Amino acid sequence: MYINSKYSPQMQGEIETYNKMVKNELLAVEDLSRIDDGKLRYQMFTMEYDDKREHAVTNEMK
Repeated sequence: MYINSKYSPQMQGEIETYNKMVKNELLAVEDLSRIDDGKLRYQMFTMEYDDKREHAVTNEMK
């Protein structure tokens, strides 16, 4: 039985995977000295992640 809840272990794993990517691919390589710059870089990162990145679930480009 699969429970589709934001607190289910399946969702927590997805969230943790995303957080790890943000940490390794954005925060570790970008110099974010100003909050506005950080917000803009994060928006750019999420656009890239959502629209252009190959996702393991679909195994194809969005």
